[in-house]
Amino acid sequence: MNGAAHEFAKRNDFSLYKSLKPVDKASLVNIKGTATPTNSSTVKIRTKNKFRPTNLGFDSNHYSDACKNADCYVHLYVLENELRDIIFSVFGKEISWWNEQNVPDSVLTSAKETIRRTQQYRWLPKYIRGKHPLFYVGLYDLFKILEKGSNWSKFKDFFGNDQEMLRVDIKKCVPIRHLIAHSIKTIDDYRNRVKLNVKDICTQIRNSAENDR
Repeated sequence: MNGAAHEFAKRNDFSLYKSLKPVDKASLVNIKGTATPTNSSTVKIRTKNKFRPTNLGFDSNHYSDACKNADCYVHLYVLENELRDIIFSVFGKEISWWNEQNVPDSVLTSAKETIRRTQQYRWLPKYIRGKHPLFYVGLYDLFKILEKGSNWSKFKDFFGNDQEMLRVDIKKCVPIRHLIAHSIKTIDDYRNRVKLNVKDICTQIRNSAENDR
C-alpha cells in the first residue's frame, strides 16, 4: 500500500520516496514503468508549468484566441519578473536607489503616473502591485534601467555581456506584450517569437547563475 501511495504521488508530481521503508522501496519493482531511485537524496519535487486553459462554462468565439494569448502571457510574466529579481539583487529592495542616478527620467515619470492611476481605485489595496516603484514599470522600462549609464557594468554578466542582443530580444517582445495585455488577438508567429526570445534571455540568466557557483 505504501508503494502504491508513492506511485500515486509521483504521478501527481511529488515524491514520498524518502518516507518509504526498505520493504516498500523493494516493492516498487513490481509496478510497471516505475524506476526505483538509487539515492533518495537525489529525488526532487517536480513542478508542472504547462498552461491549462480554464473552462468558461459557456461558448465563445474568442475562447481559442484567448487561450493562445494566455499561454504566451506566462512567458512574458516570467521574463518581467526575472528582470525585476535581477535588478533587486543588484540594487536591493530599498527605495533609496530609485532616483535619476540609476533610473531614466522617463521611467521615473512612468512609474509615478502608474502609481497615481493605480491608487485612485480605493477599493484595491494601496500597494496591490508592491511598495517598490519597480513593480510599476513594464518590460522595456526594465531594460532602460539595465542599460542606463554605469548600470550595465553591474548587470552585463547576467546576459553574456551582449547588451544589443538583449535590447533586440526585448524590443521584439514589447509590441506583442502590449497586444496581449489589451486582449488583442495575436498570431502564432508572433507568439512563438516571444517564447523563443524569452527562452534565450532566461537561458543566459540561468547560465550566468551556474557559472557563479
